[in-house]
Amino acid sequence: MDKRQLLVDSFKIEDDLGVVIRSQIIIEQYLNEIIESVLLHPEKYRKEINLDYHVKVKFVVALGLDKRFESILNVLGTLRNDFAHNLRCEISKQDANNIYKSLDEERKNTVQELYKNIKSRLSDLNLPKYTNLVPKDKYILYVIALCGALEVACELLPNKKIN
Repeated sequence: MDKRQLLVDSFKIEDDLGVVIRSQIIIEQYLNEIIESVLLHPEKYRKEINLDYHVKVKFVVALGLDKRFESILNVLGTLRNDFAHNLRCEISKQDANNIYKSLDEERKNTVQELYKNIKSRLSDLNLPKYTNLVPKDKYILYVIALCGALEVACELLPNKKIN
């Protein structure tokens, strides 16, 4: 199953904890794909090199991923660690605000436009205003926008092996 479908499936069936953990697994797969694209022996990386998430973020930025993604990737990684190590089970309003603040202006506009498009296409559902979305739904929106950008970055890799 491809990463996009796994992401969508996790949003449908998971509670906040599951959404955070599963979405981070998928984001980390994108980071691994970027790293492996420049390695002569990616199988060595998969089997023998164990980089922590925040080091992977620094590494992919050093490899050429646009620096503006570093902040949101780090904020999401920190949130995942908080959920995993502190038995949290709910995405808070502050969590959603922190993620939004980590976006550059272009990404903030992308998120706003994405929600506006979703809302207009599903007008019969009478979706709430963006500002009235629950934190989990904002989180999902941010992750969709980020994963879309990471998908594009992976499509531009020399070996283009999208999973």
